[in-house]
Amino acid sequence: MTLLELLILLTVVLGIVLVALPTLKPVQVDDMEAFAREKLRYIYEKERAYYLRNGTYDAFSVLASGENGGPYLDRRFTGEDHRDRGIIFTGPTGPTEDLLLEAKLPDGTRITLNDKGSFKTHKPEPKPEEPGHMLSPEQVLPELGGDAGDAPHPAGRPPSVEKPGDEAAPPPDETDEPPAE
Repeated sequence: MTLLELLILLTVVLGIVLVALPTLKPVQVDDMEAFAREKLRYIYEKERAYYLRNGTYDAFSVLASGENGGPYLDRRFTGEDHRDRGIIFTGPTGPTEDLLLEAKLPDGTRITLNDKGSFKTHKPEPKPEEPGHMLSPEQVLPELGGDAGDAPHPAGRPPSVEKPGDEAAPPPDETDEPPAE
């Protein structure tokens, strides 16, 4: 196999990868959402077991401790929130009658699970394009050629171009004598 054939093969493989990557991105997001829902369901079941025994929902750190018939959660849940695979899971910060668990995904999506066991997904609002971030025509189509001393065209317009056949008479030379009559 020659070097040229190898380069052609590499280009074809790279092209296939570039075409396939955008189609795989939604699958990855769906997998992350599915994982977050699974983990929320796990935490919900542990919070529910704690509630049935103690009459309130409580912080992850309380459920992870050996108090009140626990531990309901393992040692990974000792803080106010729990992080796993880039997802931040939050729950009650103290004893409460109402449960609201939340998972924040890296893309800004929030998934919540309430004390009735129902999920809600909150997608982030798309950010509007700010006018300051728009490219000017000069940035999109940079001026080609020309000397550094050339002055920019007024209002960004190029000079007018004469059509063939519309040739104007050249200006008179100062050294030329006026035409004789």
